[in-house]
Amino acid sequence: MRHAGDKRGFTVVEILVAIGLFATVSAIMYSSFVLMIRAQETTDDLQQTYHAARVSMQRMAREISMSFLSKHVNAEEERSKTVFLGNRNKITFTALCNDRRIKESRESDQMVVEYFLKSIKGGGKGLYRRAKTLPDSDPEKGGTVELMAENVKSLEFDYWDREKEDWRNEWEVTSDDFEIGVPGLQLPEEVTDEEKTLQLPWRVRIRLVLRDENQDEYEFETQTALYMREALDFTYGGALTNQGEVLRRAGGLPGNPGGVPVNTPGAR
Repeated sequence: MRHAGDKRGFTVVEILVAIGLFATVSAIMYSSFVLMIRAQETTDDLQQTYHAARVSMQRMAREISMSFLSKHVNAEEERSKTVFLGNRNKITFTALCNDRRIKESRESDQMVVEYFLKSIKGGGKGLYRRAKTLPDSDPEKGGTVELMAENVKSLEFDYWDREKEDWRNEWEVTSDDFEIGVPGLQLPEEVTDEEKTLQLPWRVRIRLVLRDENQDEYEFETQTALYMREALDFTYGGALTNQGEVLRRAGGLPGNPGGVPVNTPGAR
């Protein structure tokens, strides 16, 4: 017991007790602060993962839905090849989805788009998009490449075959195929059923799996319908029936001898 006027300080035991209490409270506060920071970082990473997946899936679905093929041939210019080359992990196609942003640029709404996976510096894989705004005779080369999403585990495409009522792992057709398979013409017997399928698939299913820093996986899936399944035909009588198509190709129709495209010089 201390008496009035006693000027002695705290004892060692009192100081140790005070230090112990302060350390305990500080440790509890620090642990809570660290947990709060980690929870915030986890939430931010998860939001970034979902945002990257949502933007990538929406863009892929929108552009794939605008895919098209064309039989158009301009005799004065080099032929622009239209394609739809899809396998399980990569897809290349021509689409009407180009957004012109430069005034008087030599561009149209047509472009070549490709989605694929590629290794990233530092490890892991990324989802890349290649865009070519001036389609030409070699759509599988050229254009600009941009990174859409990081930490990608897998990217898969499936293509709905309405005739077989099943999903296919591949679907490949180009404008060159129409030289042997024009709708309405009698195809040789040796041509297989697959070669006769000169249309785009009814639907495309997209699966994307992303990973976070903890290697937790998040799977996203969507489907998109293709609205221009038949190849565009700008030749005379392109919208005629199959019988008219055969006549036009074989001997020509009145006013269009030999089936000459209307955009070709000399066509009537």
